[in-house]
Amino acid sequence: MQIIFLPNRGNVSRFAFIVSASVDKRATKRNRIKRVMREAVRGLLPRVGHYDVVLLARSTNEEEVVKRIHELFDSL
Repeated sequence: MQIIFLPNRGNVSRFAFIVSASVDKRATKRNRIKRVMREAVRGLLPRVGHYDVVLLARSTNEEEVVKRIHELFDSL
């Protein structure tokens, strides 16, 4: 998991979720990982300030993806 973030001047946070074809060739699996990532971030939104965030998945293991997102946002 990789995270890139920059503060923005707006009053909302914006997110981009990326899972490349090198992670898994099947679009259904990549889309599933994106949905898992969105749900994990949704629970963390009250703690996040106003940022533009890009989350890059490097694994298809759903539990690992959620765990890494929580770790990354805890370090902010």
